[in-house]
Amino acid sequence: MFVSNFQIRKDANVPYLDVQITKDGSIPLTNSNPSGFACPSATAIDLSNVVDLTNIDVIQFKLKKCDRVPVDASTNGAVEILDVAQGMVRYKWAVTDTAITGLFYGTFVLTFKDGNVFKWPRNLESLAIQIVD
Repeated sequence: MFVSNFQIRKDANVPYLDVQITKDGSIPLTNSNPSGFACPSATAIDLSNVVDLTNIDVIQFKLKKCDRVPVDASTNGAVEILDVAQGMVRYKWAVTDTAITGLFYGTFVLTFKDGNVFKWPRNLESLAIQIVD
């Protein structure tokens, strides 16, 4: 049985998806509620491993069903930078993002001002998101 990194209820828009973008693609992940409180990350972070977001132009969040069929979540919610130097970002779900239950894979696509593109995590299956009834 596959275990997801993140779980959210069907037709919900919280908890937010807060992640720390790492150079090696590891998954330091927290669940947050709208008041800003978060569960601590299960992974200790080496700050030399985080991506500095100073020169970011755009960040998009992409969601794919586990059968790799794309779900267009990139236009439904906003990716917010929480901490530039520590690579912290937040995806705020739209209710329409969570309308279908199942297992999904998430990817953050970072486009830098110089045109370079970085996809996180590096392995698609690394950020597993489960939407449950």
